[in-house]
Amino acid sequence: LLLLFSPVNSHDFAYSANVGFLASAFDPQDGNLNNSIEWISSIDGVLGYGSSLSKTLTVGTHLVTAHVIDSAGLTAVNQTTITVLPQQPPVVFIQKPRGAQVFVHPANISFRGYATDFEDGNLTNSSLVWKSSLNGTLGFGNEFTLNSSILVVGTHVISLNATDSDGKSVVASANVTVNSAKPVVSLINLSDNHVFFSG
Repeated sequence: LLLLFSPVNSHDFAYSANVGFLASAFDPQDGNLNNSIEWISSIDGVLGYGSSLSKTLTVGTHLVTAHVIDSAGLTAVNQTTITVLPQQPPVVFIQKPRGAQVFVHPANISFRGYATDFEDGNLTNSSLVWKSSLNGTLGFGNEFTLNSSILVVGTHVISLNATDSDGKSVVASANVTVNSAKPVVSLINLSDNHVFFSG
């Protein structure tokens, strides 16, 4: 009897992942055959022996075979198919500011965005770089606030660049407009007794 516990059939792994292999084998005559289990990949060939091991595999779809032979020459086989994915770029999006928003000096602008990576998980801090097409680098990380007065008047392409540990980068962007504040006109009260002369 040969039972294969992992890897789970149809599971995807990152190219750099250590894939865990786990199985057990028992024979009525020979008893425990765990140490005799042979692991074979359709791409990488023989992976090793024993009930458990861990390996980094070549990118591609692997038919993994666990194979054991008892003292009578009888064979038991169990198989599973897994896929090792190539390097994946991050997925990034901007939540704030929203596209086409308009800000007037000196309003505060909230910046918020997220990025995830198949190999690295959630990206944070210096992995996330915010830039303006007019002002250059604005900040780093998932979230911060800037006063619009530090931004030049005009339409800015706000970009969020996410870079993973493999150096793969993806950019999300949103267009916003920054306007200067309208001038304020103040009226001065003059008493009825003031007389003005022309000329």
